[in-house]
Amino acid sequence: MILPNDSPLNIALIFDQEVESGGGFQQGLNAALLASKIDKKLAYLSIFHTKKKIKNNLKENGIDSQLINLSLIEKIYLYIKTTEKFRILYKIIRIIYDFNFFEDFLLKKR
Repeated sequence: MILPNDSPLNIALIFDQEVESGGGFQQGLNAALLASKIDKKLAYLSIFHTKKKIKNNLKENGIDSQLINLSLIEKIYLYIKTTEKFRILYKIIRIIYDFNFFEDFLLKKR
């Protein structure tokens, strides 16, 4: 139930996985298609992707998306951050430089 003074919730979906066997992309695609049916009075949906190849797959399924264009340094940082074998290195880097590229990007898109 929405009250007259309530504003819609902002929802951002980020596709970072290419189409491969295993179903990860399909699961995200199903979530995006389901989320796109949410009443605009309840939520505003933004869909982003991190790889240029993903845009065509999303477009073929009727989903419009925007590219989050990461620099090489940002990609390396995110790889270190999300790869288990580099966890200790990431903990050291985080002491000096802790930054969330996706959060920064989404705040700028606001």
